[in-house]
Amino acid sequence: MTERSRKAIADGSALGGLSALKHPFQDGCLVVDPQDPENVIAYPEELVVKIYKERGFEKLDIRHGSWCATPGAARAQDIVIAYKPSTLVKRPSSEV
Repeated sequence: MTERSRKAIADGSALGGLSALKHPFQDGCLVVDPQDPENVIAYPEELVVKIYKERGFEKLDIRHGSWCATPGAARAQDIVIAYKPSTLVKRPSSEV
């Protein structure tokens, strides 16, 4: 979730019934049903970035979905594309 998506949830403009994300859950997440939190859950973007970086990912490309009225969104859901630094041993150019 970003500030934009939090606003869309709060004002009821989030698409696909996601305005029902009203119940606070662990680590700042919001869920539709506290009895079945995995069914629909929204994670704070700050938490997602923190988790990826703690696990060694350096580059993150976060593409926000149309569910919260993101201009130009290609898909409904948010997408995270993450990259880890290469762990391959580079050979000297003379060996190539």
